[in-house]
Amino acid sequence: MVPDCHGTALPVFFEDQNGILPVHNVGLSLTGTIPSGQLGLHYVAEIGNGRPARSPENSRVQNRFDENNGKSFNLGVWSQPDRFSGLQFGASFYHDHLLPEFLPRIQEYIPAVHAVYTTPNFEWLNEAVLIRHTPDDGGRSFNTPGFYTQVSHQWKQYRPYFRYQYVNASPAEPVIAYAGLQHGPPFGVRYDWSYFAALKIQYDYSFRREIPDFNQLGLQMAFTF
Repeated sequence: MVPDCHGTALPVFFEDQNGILPVHNVGLSLTGTIPSGQLGLHYVAEIGNGRPARSPENSRVQNRFDENNGKSFNLGVWSQPDRFSGLQFGASFYHDHLLPEFLPRIQEYIPAVHAVYTTPNFEWLNEAVLIRHTPDDGGRSFNTPGFYTQVSHQWKQYRPYFRYQYVNASPAEPVIAYAGLQHGPPFGVRYDWSYFAALKIQYDYSFRREIPDFNQLGLQMAFTF
Protein backbone atom coordinates (compact mmCIF):
# COMPACT_ATOMS: atom_id res chain seq x y z
CA MET A 1 0.00 0.00 0.00
CA VAL A 2 1.18 3.50 -0.83
CA PRO A 3 -0.59 5.71 1.72
CA ASP A 4 -1.89 9.21 1.21
CA CYS A 5 -1.87 11.43 4.28
CA HIS A 6 -4.26 14.11 3.04
CA GLY A 7 -6.57 13.01 0.26
CA THR A 8 -8.27 9.92 1.62
CA ALA A 9 -9.28 8.28 4.90
CA LEU A 10 -9.98 4.59 4.36
CA PRO A 11 -10.01 1.40 6.47
CA VAL A 12 -6.57 0.27 5.28
CA PHE A 13 -4.73 3.40 6.45
CA PHE A 14 -2.95 4.00 9.78
CA GLU A 15 -4.21 6.62 12.22
CA ASP A 16 -1.62 9.24 11.23
CA GLN A 17 -2.67 8.75 7.59
CA ASN A 18 -6.31 9.66 8.37
CA GLY A 19 -7.31 6.04 8.83
CA ILE A 20 -10.70 5.52 10.50
CA LEU A 21 -9.74 2.47 12.61
CA PRO A 22 -7.71 2.28 15.86
CA VAL A 23 -5.06 0.10 14.22
CA HIS A 24 -2.42 0.64 16.94
CA ASN A 25 -3.27 0.01 20.59
CA VAL A 26 -0.89 0.03 23.56
CA GLY A 27 -1.88 -2.65 26.09
CA LEU A 28 -2.03 -6.39 26.56
CA SER A 29 -2.91 -9.09 24.01
CA LEU A 30 -3.61 -12.78 24.54
CA THR A 31 -3.98 -15.27 21.68
CA GLY A 32 -4.39 -19.03 21.56
CA THR A 33 -6.18 -21.98 20.03
CA ILE A 34 -9.64 -23.33 20.82
CA PRO A 35 -10.06 -27.14 20.82
CA SER A 36 -12.14 -27.56 17.67
CA GLY A 37 -10.69 -30.39 15.58
CA GLN A 38 -10.50 -29.66 11.87
CA LEU A 39 -12.11 -26.23 12.26
CA GLY A 40 -8.80 -24.81 13.54
CA LEU A 41 -10.34 -22.14 15.76
CA HIS A 42 -8.21 -19.41 17.36
CA TYR A 43 -9.02 -16.51 19.66
CA VAL A 44 -7.61 -13.11 20.60
CA ALA A 45 -8.43 -11.00 23.67
CA GLU A 46 -6.95 -7.50 24.04
CA ILE A 47 -7.15 -4.56 26.42
CA GLY A 48 -5.45 -1.20 25.88
CA ASN A 49 -5.46 2.59 25.89
CA GLY A 50 -7.57 2.85 22.75
CA ARG A 51 -7.70 5.85 20.45
CA PRO A 52 -7.78 9.53 21.48
CA ALA A 53 -10.64 11.70 20.28
CA ARG A 54 -9.53 15.24 21.15
CA SER A 55 -8.35 17.23 18.13
CA PRO A 56 -5.54 17.48 17.11
CA GLU A 57 -4.50 14.41 19.10
CA ASN A 58 -6.90 12.00 17.40
CA SER A 59 -4.23 10.80 14.93
CA ARG A 60 -1.70 9.82 17.59
CA VAL A 61 -1.26 6.58 19.50
CA GLN A 62 -1.79 6.85 23.26
CA ASN A 63 1.48 5.43 24.59
CA ARG A 64 1.90 6.51 28.22
CA PHE A 65 -1.56 7.92 28.91
CA ASP A 66 -5.26 7.29 28.30
CA GLU A 67 -7.50 10.34 27.97
CA ASN A 68 -10.61 8.55 29.28
CA ASN A 69 -11.36 6.63 32.48
CA GLY A 70 -11.77 3.21 30.88
CA LYS A 71 -9.78 0.84 28.69
CA SER A 72 -10.64 -0.40 25.24
CA PHE A 73 -11.10 -4.11 24.67
CA ASN A 74 -11.16 -6.30 21.59
CA LEU A 75 -12.39 -9.89 21.30
CA GLY A 76 -12.01 -11.99 18.17
CA VAL A 77 -12.20 -15.53 16.87
CA TRP A 78 -11.06 -16.97 13.55
CA SER A 79 -10.89 -20.31 11.79
CA GLN A 80 -8.21 -21.95 9.65
CA PRO A 81 -9.98 -25.17 8.58
CA ASP A 82 -7.76 -28.14 7.76
CA ARG A 83 -9.91 -29.06 4.79
CA PHE A 84 -9.27 -25.77 2.95
CA SER A 85 -5.58 -24.93 3.05
CA GLY A 86 -4.92 -21.20 2.80
CA LEU A 87 -8.43 -20.17 3.95
CA GLN A 88 -9.00 -18.05 7.06
CA PHE A 89 -12.18 -16.30 8.19
CA GLY A 90 -13.36 -14.76 11.42
CA ALA A 91 -15.00 -11.92 13.33
CA SER A 92 -14.12 -9.48 16.11
CA PHE A 93 -15.75 -6.90 18.37
CA TYR A 94 -14.04 -3.75 19.72
CA HIS A 95 -15.31 -1.29 22.35
CA ASP A 96 -13.95 1.94 23.81
CA HIS A 97 -15.06 5.20 25.46
CA LEU A 98 -14.18 8.43 23.64
CA LEU A 99 -14.04 11.97 25.04
CA PRO A 100 -14.23 14.50 22.17
CA GLU A 101 -13.87 18.17 23.09
CA PHE A 102 -17.14 20.02 23.82
CA LEU A 103 -19.21 16.82 23.39
CA PRO A 104 -20.59 14.19 25.77
CA ARG A 105 -18.73 10.92 26.25
CA ILE A 106 -19.16 8.56 23.29
CA GLN A 107 -19.38 4.78 23.25
CA GLU A 108 -17.45 3.31 20.30
CA TYR A 109 -18.41 -0.12 18.98
CA ILE A 110 -16.61 -1.75 16.03
CA PRO A 111 -17.77 -5.18 14.84
CA ALA A 112 -15.67 -6.57 11.99
CA VAL A 113 -15.52 -9.66 9.78
CA HIS A 114 -12.80 -10.91 7.45
CA ALA A 115 -12.13 -13.69 4.96
CA VAL A 116 -8.70 -14.42 3.45
CA TYR A 117 -7.53 -17.00 0.94
CA THR A 118 -3.82 -17.29 0.16
CA THR A 119 -1.57 -19.67 -1.75
CA PRO A 120 2.13 -19.24 -2.61
CA ASN A 121 1.12 -17.27 -5.74
CA PHE A 122 -2.47 -16.09 -5.20
CA GLU A 123 -3.96 -13.81 -2.55
CA TRP A 124 -7.54 -12.65 -1.90
CA LEU A 125 -8.14 -10.40 1.13
CA ASN A 126 -11.53 -9.15 2.36
CA GLU A 127 -12.54 -7.17 5.44
CA ALA A 128 -15.68 -5.24 6.46
CA VAL A 129 -16.27 -3.06 9.54
CA LEU A 130 -19.02 -0.95 11.08
CA ILE A 131 -17.96 1.91 13.37
CA ARG A 132 -20.83 2.92 15.67
CA HIS A 133 -20.58 6.02 17.88
CA THR A 134 -23.31 6.48 20.51
CA PRO A 135 -23.26 9.46 22.91
CA ASP A 136 -23.95 8.79 26.59
CA ASP A 137 -26.55 11.60 26.75
CA GLY A 138 -28.93 9.61 24.55
CA GLY A 139 -28.33 11.67 21.41
CA ARG A 140 -28.13 10.48 17.84
CA SER A 141 -25.95 7.46 17.04
CA PHE A 142 -23.79 7.33 13.89
CA ASN A 143 -22.89 4.23 11.88
CA THR A 144 -19.92 4.32 9.50
CA PRO A 145 -19.53 1.26 7.24
CA GLY A 146 -16.28 0.44 5.49
CA PHE A 147 -14.77 -2.46 3.57
CA TYR A 148 -12.08 -3.47 1.12
CA THR A 149 -11.35 -6.41 -1.13
CA GLN A 150 -7.95 -7.03 -2.72
CA VAL A 151 -6.74 -9.61 -5.24
CA SER A 152 -3.12 -10.22 -6.27
CA HIS A 153 -1.09 -12.86 -8.11
CA GLN A 154 2.63 -13.53 -8.11
CA TRP A 155 4.48 -13.95 -11.41
CA LYS A 156 8.16 -14.57 -10.66
CA GLN A 157 9.35 -11.34 -8.98
CA TYR A 158 6.24 -9.33 -9.90
CA ARG A 159 2.96 -9.16 -7.97
CA PRO A 160 0.24 -7.01 -9.60
CA TYR A 161 -2.76 -6.31 -7.38
CA PHE A 162 -6.17 -4.64 -7.46
CA ARG A 163 -8.14 -3.33 -4.48
CA TYR A 164 -11.57 -1.77 -4.12
CA GLN A 165 -12.23 0.17 -0.91
CA TYR A 166 -15.20 2.02 0.54
CA VAL A 167 -16.09 4.17 3.57
CA ASN A 168 -19.19 6.29 4.27
CA ALA A 169 -19.17 8.63 7.30
CA SER A 170 -21.89 11.16 7.99
CA PRO A 171 -20.91 14.87 7.80
CA ALA A 172 -22.25 15.12 11.40
CA GLU A 173 -20.12 12.22 12.69
CA PRO A 174 -18.48 13.45 15.94
CA VAL A 175 -15.09 11.71 15.54
CA ILE A 176 -14.41 10.69 11.93
CA ALA A 177 -16.55 13.07 9.87
CA TYR A 178 -13.43 13.90 7.82
CA ALA A 179 -13.72 10.50 6.13
CA GLY A 180 -16.97 11.39 4.36
CA LEU A 181 -18.08 9.17 1.50
CA GLN A 182 -15.13 7.73 -0.45
CA HIS A 183 -14.76 4.73 -2.67
CA GLY A 184 -12.34 3.80 -5.37
CA PRO A 185 -9.99 1.31 -7.01
CA PRO A 186 -6.29 1.44 -6.15
CA PHE A 187 -4.14 -0.88 -8.25
CA GLY A 188 -0.44 -1.39 -8.76
CA VAL A 189 2.45 -3.81 -8.92
CA ARG A 190 5.15 -4.83 -6.45
CA TYR A 191 8.59 -5.93 -7.59
CA ASP A 192 10.63 -8.08 -5.17
CA TRP A 193 14.22 -7.55 -6.22
CA SER A 194 15.49 -9.53 -3.22
CA TYR A 195 14.17 -11.39 -0.19
CA PHE A 196 14.71 -8.25 1.92
CA ALA A 197 13.62 -5.42 -0.41
CA ALA A 198 10.69 -4.53 -2.65
CA LEU A 199 9.61 -1.68 -4.92
CA LYS A 200 5.95 -0.79 -5.37
CA ILE A 201 4.12 1.55 -7.72
CA GLN A 202 0.41 2.28 -7.16
CA TYR A 203 -2.32 4.42 -8.68
CA ASP A 204 -5.26 5.54 -6.50
CA TYR A 205 -8.57 7.00 -7.59
CA SER A 206 -11.22 7.94 -5.02
CA PHE A 207 -14.76 9.15 -5.71
CA ARG A 208 -15.73 11.59 -2.93
CA ARG A 209 -18.92 13.29 -1.73
CA GLU A 210 -19.29 17.06 -2.28
CA ILE A 211 -15.57 17.55 -2.94
CA PRO A 212 -13.46 16.85 -6.04
CA ASP A 213 -12.47 13.26 -6.74
CA PHE A 214 -8.93 12.38 -5.80
CA ASN A 215 -6.20 10.60 -7.75
CA GLN A 216 -2.57 9.89 -6.96
CA LEU A 217 0.40 7.99 -8.35
CA GLY A 218 2.78 6.76 -5.66
CA LEU A 219 6.11 4.99 -5.49
CA GLN A 220 7.27 3.10 -2.42
CA MET A 221 10.47 1.28 -1.50
CA ALA A 222 10.37 -1.15 1.44
CA PHE A 223 13.07 -3.06 3.33
CA THR A 224 12.96 -5.77 5.97
CA PHE A 225 15.68 -7.08 8.23
